Parts: sequence; structure tokens; C-alpha cells
Amino acid sequence: MKRFTFGLLIIFSFLGSSPYVLAGDIKQISIVSEEWENNTHKDGTGLYWDIIRKVYDIENIKMKIKIVPYARSVHMVKMQKADAWVASYINEEPFPLYPKWHFDADVVSALFKKVKFPDWKGVNSLSNKKVGWIRGYDYNEYIDIKMQVDELNSRKSALGLLVKDRLDVFIDAIVEIKNELENKDLLKKIGFKIDDYRIEKLLQLNLYLAFINNDRGKQLRSIWDKNFPILLKNGTIKALFDQYKVKKFPFEM
Repeated sequence: MKRFTFGLLIIFSFLGSSPYVLAGDIKQISIVSEEWENNTHKDGTGLYWDIIRKVYDIENIKMKIKIVPYARSVHMVKMQKADAWVASYINEEPFPLYPKWHFDADVVSALFKKVKFPDWKGVNSLSNKKVGWIRGYDYNEYIDIKMQVDELNSRKSALGLLVKDRLDVFIDAIVEIKNELENKDLLKKIGFKIDDYRIEKLLQLNLYLAFINNDRGKQLRSIWDKNFPILLKNGTIKALFDQYKVKKFPFEM
């Protein structure tokens, strides 16, 4: 009897040390993100929240969200205070676990005064220029050009720096640039004249959930990569893009 009990203890000990947590043991996934219009609202609505919710609903895993500045969301996952952040470019940071499946893509663009670049030549025009982006976005990982980089806390400050010629170029997702330029009161206040500026596409980068690097993160990533293609194939993901009136669908069908 003692041998039998000892044997069971060995088996249970082995199972308990497995690097994967059973899906049924995970009841909630905590996700942090910057607030993006149409995608990650504070009240839990938005395209990205809906996509993530659909993926984990299949496993009866509830979603807990928190809105924080982008750099802080990255730090929270690094410090294991959240399970994943929205949304990372692939290998943007060295520490998280990246899944196989992205869920959207950014058209990364440059905003600048026309007079500064009368002969725009794409990323090569950024060479040795004063270039800014939102803190934590790390576009330098994807643009192999020497630049004078200024990481900014807000898009409002970026527009102000462009007006004062303290910044040559501001880089951001095209949708975020256009959203900021719709704030007519702000533009008038800072003296930003839209006709004096151009927006040019630089590159397209897929967007991913970036998971905590531990056993729990491995399981949550596995669930994502198992369920997302099911929802993509049955049309659920496309229906969500249509619901939010997003014209560009970032998947080959």
C-alpha cells in the first residue's frame, strides 16, 4: 500500500511540474492596452476587444482589461502583472511570447511639412532627421536608418513640435494620425495648418498579442493559435471587421 501511495505521489508530482497549465484551470485573461478609437475603448468595446473575447470565449475564459499608456502596458507584461498587451509588432521586445497569428496590421506613416521634403524618398528621407513617435513604439527596430529619435508621450505634443520645427517627422499608424488631425480645435490652437503637411506610407506591420513569458503565457498563446484560425475560417473575424467598418482586412483569403 505504501508503494502504491508513493507511486501516485510521483505521478501527481510529475503532472504538477508540467510546463503547461490545463486550459480548464485558466478562468480569466488580463490584457492591457493603450486606448485606440474603434479598437480598445475603456468600456470594453472595440474591434480588438471583440476579437480577443471571441477567441477565449471558446474556452470559457473571461477577459479582464486595463487601459494604460503603451510603454506601461509593455512593462506590466514584463513584470508579470498582466497576461498580454495589445498590440505589439513581431519581436518588438525580446521578452514576451509571440503567437503565430496576428489580428490586424498597422499602415505606419510619416507626417511632415511639405517644405521640408520637396522630394520625398520614403524611409531614406529619414536619414539624420529629427523623428518622433509615441513612447514604446520602437519603430527603429523596423527602420534601418540612422535618425535623431524623440519618444513622445502624446500625439498632441507631436503636432506642436512639428509646428515649431522641433521635429521633422512624426511616425504613427495612419489611422491614429488621421484621428488626431480631425481635432480642429487643437489644430487651430497650436497653429497647425493641414495644407502645409503631407502623410506618406512607410511600411506595414502586423499586430500581435504579446504574452507573458511563463507557463500560463504558453497556454494562453496555444489557445490563441488554436482558436483564431477557426474564427478566421468561419467568417467571424471578417464579420467583426465589417461591423466596425474597417475597409482593410489584413488576411489573405
